[in-house]
Amino acid sequence: MKKEVKQLWSNPKGKALIKIGIYTLLIFIIVIYLSLSNIFSNHINTNNSNNINNNSKTIIEKLNNNYAFKYEINIEEDSNYTYIYEGKVKDKKMIITKIEDDIKSNYYILNDKYYLKKEDSYLLVSEKSLYDVIDYEYLNIDNIKTYLNLADKNGDNYQIKVSDIILNSGSLEYINIKLVDNVITIDYTNLFKLNNDKLKRYIVKLEFSDIDKIRDEDVSFDIT
Repeated sequence: MKKEVKQLWSNPKGKALIKIGIYTLLIFIIVIYLSLSNIFSNHINTNNSNNINNNSKTIIEKLNNNYAFKYEINIEEDSNYTYIYEGKVKDKKMIITKIEDDIKSNYYILNDKYYLKKEDSYLLVSEKSLYDVIDYEYLNIDNIKTYLNLADKNGDNYQIKVSDIILNSGSLEYINIKLVDNVITIDYTNLFKLNNDKLKRYIVKLEFSDIDKIRDEDVSFDIT
């Protein structure tokens, strides 16, 4: 074999063939190396991208009709007022307690119908009976998602124009939204001041837990 190679190498044409073969082999090795490197790099980048997306999800993106919650509303006018809504939701069912001046009222929501528990009975009531302190639209997760999409973002803080929420309001003010861990804090002061000159502060704090862990029995109740 060595002898044959030496004979080819001594021949100009043979020498050229050997060089072409060596170059072809080197190019083949380089192409294989680059292909494998690219595949490996894409695999790593995909995994890193997935990890980043999962880790960077905000609380608002994690909510999907299965969670426990506590909404605290702090209003400052001439005096300070605090109202609390806490409960659990799964699909079309919700158990919710409204706390006002240490008085608790228990509500049950089924298929968008509201029931107030009175001893062992359930009284069909309006949405306004439960959300008499604040319109539900300002607590609605889908609406808050829309606010965030319209807002200017700076880190965990979001600013949205009042005029984007209430058209023709003429307001140049903003509402501020902050997302930290499982808590959303919304400063609605500038929005609600449009209809209340006495208002000094209106803060809504929404805290979530047990996301995707609520079972049917956690929100079960019998209204028959």
